[in-house]
Amino acid sequence: LDTGRMAHHGYERPGDGYQSASCAGVRFPPLEVSTEGLEWLVWSTSEKLGADRERLGRRDEMTSITYEAHEKGRLVPRTIRQGEEGWDRVLRAWTRMMEHAVQTGERQLDHLEKELEAWRARHAPTRTEEDGPSP
Repeated sequence: LDTGRMAHHGYERPGDGYQSASCAGVRFPPLEVSTEGLEWLVWSTSEKLGADRERLGRRDEMTSITYEAHEKGRLVPRTIRQGEEGWDRVLRAWTRMMEHAVQTGERQLDHLEKELEAWRARHAPTRTEEDGPSP
């Protein structure tokens, strides 16, 4: 079936035999013919980076943090409030995690923007194509 879009894809886990959810790119034409998906990814990455920066910037206003703690071999959600024992340790860990997310987002956005620029340069119309056919 030719839909003009990427094929749904995921991966199969050994022993389980199921396909994971497909990536968001399946909603767009392939990169070989369109930047629509790449433009969406640039936008999406930029939005997440902005939200992460904002959260990190409001660190001093936080009064609680929900995180995953190990309990009997499982990860369970835990909430700690400012002033409780362990708050400083959890806040430092949260801060490191968010700083890493921002740094990763910045690198990813830079890479994606360069890819978009390179795609546009490769697919820019030549002078002859802009002028139309010769008489």
